[in-house]
Amino acid sequence: MHLFFSFLLLLFLDQFSKVMVFTSYSFFNEVIIIDPLLSFQLAINYGAAWGFFENQRWLLMSAHVLALGFIVYFWPVLRRGRWTSLSLPFLLAGVFGNGIDRFRLGFVIDFIKIDSFPIFNFADIYLTLTAFFFLMAMWKGDEFFR
Repeated sequence: MHLFFSFLLLLFLDQFSKVMVFTSYSFFNEVIIIDPLLSFQLAINYGAAWGFFENQRWLLMSAHVLALGFIVYFWPVLRRGRWTSLSLPFLLAGVFGNGIDRFRLGFVIDFIKIDSFPIFNFADIYLTLTAFFFLMAMWKGDEFFR
């Protein structure tokens, strides 16, 4: 049950931050948090990571549906090892967070800018952490499936 609440909290943080930035910031208006490392700047992403598949909305929405299908299909047989359990709320919040944007708006709201790295959002951070947790699970010998 704590996995579900963790997922909801992460999803809320992602969606709330995007709504706040989208309604409060204007394009090309950069708000510096830690100069020159971290700033917030509203960006609209019609593609996937780093702008790949730009303007391929149906392909990207299909990828979200496919990812959710895989999660639902494998959920009952996933082992709940330490790293796998830690990764699941982040995986779901990342997929749902960007998926909600893409289905509702037709694009994803990005706003976190670190130096010269492409602008991203909390859902992107969640998906990156998921990959890290899965790598840790493999390194530590966690079994993924029953």
